[in-house]
Amino acid sequence: MIKQYSGWTAEDLLIFRCLRSTLNVDEQPSLSIESGLDWERVVGQAVDGGVAPLVYDCLREDSRVPEATRSELRSAYFRTTAENIRYLEFAGKLFSTCNDWCIDVIALRGIAFAESLYSEIALRPISDIDVLIRPVDEGRLASLLQGLGYWPVSGHP
Repeated sequence: MIKQYSGWTAEDLLIFRCLRSTLNVDEQPSLSIESGLDWERVVGQAVDGGVAPLVYDCLREDSRVPEATRSELRSAYFRTTAENIRYLEFAGKLFSTCNDWCIDVIALRGIAFAESLYSEIALRPISDIDVLIRPVDEGRLASLLQGLGYWPVSGHP
């Protein structure tokens, strides 16, 4: 049973339960969807928190959820899918080119987790590609990226 946290709204608790259910696929969430929920707030918080695809995955077949809400969450889910496909395609090209240049590279964070920890690539939004390389390869990786059409951003390594 989920402990009641003071200061949490019913919308906060619904999102929390959806997220918790993704951690244990054997456990179906017992969602108490209260009447009077502010569904716009649910969508807004899910989108702002970067968890709209996970909330959609949890609620997609629940007939108690208004169709307009499911539609907004579905749109965020498919947007995230398209964005993630773009990142994953570039990552494949990057890793292949690094291999050709004999640069050892390890994927970190979002790109590494999107396919390995989540059942669907849409469930883990990717906004960048984090990699680990040997310090000696930094200049060669910069040249490789510039050759692929990317350039350094001021203030970032």
